[in-house]
Amino acid sequence: MKKRILALLLTLCLAAALLPATVLAAEEAKTYLALGDSITTGYAPGGAKVANPFAEQVAAQYGYTLVNRAEDGETTASLLQKLEAQEIDISGAGLVTISIGGNDLIEVLYGAVEAALTDAGAGDALLNGGSLDASVFETLAQALAGFAGSEACTDAVADAGANVLTILTHIQAENPDAKVLLLNQYNPYSHLDNAMVSALVGAFDAGVNGLNTVLAAVARSAGVTVVDVYTPFRNAQENPCNAYFTSAADFELDYHPSQTGHDLIAETIAALLGEPDQTGDEETTAQTFTDVRPTDWYYEAVTFCAAQGLMSGVGNNAFDPNGSVTRAMVWTVLARIAGQTISGADWMEASRTWAMTAGVSDGTDPTGFVTREQLATMLYRFAGSPEVTGDLSAYPDAGSVSDWAETALVWAVSTGLINGINGSLSPKTGASRAQLATMLMRQLQSQA
Repeated sequence: MKKRILALLLTLCLAAALLPATVLAAEEAKTYLALGDSITTGYAPGGAKVANPFAEQVAAQYGYTLVNRAEDGETTASLLQKLEAQEIDISGAGLVTISIGGNDLIEVLYGAVEAALTDAGAGDALLNGGSLDASVFETLAQALAGFAGSEACTDAVADAGANVLTILTHIQAENPDAKVLLLNQYNPYSHLDNAMVSALVGAFDAGVNGLNTVLAAVARSAGVTVVDVYTPFRNAQENPCNAYFTSAADFELDYHPSQTGHDLIAETIAALLGEPDQTGDEETTAQTFTDVRPTDWYYEAVTFCAAQGLMSGVGNNAFDPNGSVTRAMVWTVLARIAGQTISGADWMEASRTWAMTAGVSDGTDPTGFVTREQLATMLYRFAGSPEVTGDLSAYPDAGSVSDWAETALVWAVSTGLINGINGSLSPKTGASRAQLATMLMRQLQSQA
């Protein structure tokens, strides 16, 4: 079946990059313009779309009116043509996201992979839905590895980069108040753990990194910040994409993000945008959060932090207690405790500067998700790095604590900030918003 071979080609293509969002002050426009290809449309295999695409999540979380002008199959050239023909109104948007670039490579990649399939004698097997042996996938991997460094690929990426730069320049000229963030590209196959496709995964990763290098250069030239999607997709505990590979007879190489992937994209954007502004006369407390109940172990902590103005919801009357915590979020909350005003479009840079000055953090990786030991370390430094006694021998996973975090965790345990998870410290586990609220409450109450 022709679609079968096209699906494989699309999976080998360096996929579509994502590009979210603009950071807005409260008085700026509340229209969210989503541009790009099938990732922004929310495409899913079979022609449907995921239940809750990332663009819709961001719009709901921040109270934007979403205008989604993305189109399946969009290329940098076709999007640029639309913008130059003024087919898309940019002027009223406060937030603009773009996913573009992957489709530019399909045509040139098609020829390379088609030749490899023909040489391997695999064309008929794919067209007839037959199974493939390991040699075919090795041939495809070799073809992709060669393609990534070929003149055809280099030219295609260069042309795409030039178009993206023109697109960004056009948006900035039409709407200088819209701040645009460019997401880099993820590897949709980083979670495929099968020897038959290991070479393919590695080759694809090289191609993705090549594309990301170009996107980073374009972003620097345009003065646009790149949002790292590649890293959280690679580190995700659950496969964020539709691709899987059980055997040569049972695989799916669709490169689009699954619902899990869209959730992760939205979460990554939210980590950069920060918590939504809360407006209105009513105080936001745990009682108004639909996902925080009086019987939940974190109920008291969420109530406390909301009442103190340290943490707010994520929109739609939700707190997202199990949501991840970024370094910038921790910096912001601690800065507020220290009496600093952190808000507006420059909130992240302001919180980073404060954290470095206060000795809480070195200021790196503001959108990176923190682990429990990293959170404990920042809180320990915020407390003045007091002297501590004792050890962590009571915990079976004490040996997994990083050397640089041991003193901080001894302090956190001795002061009651951390009680463990099912008897373990779980130092490398990502910290949640509920855990952050709980540790903040305990630290502040202990100082009262």
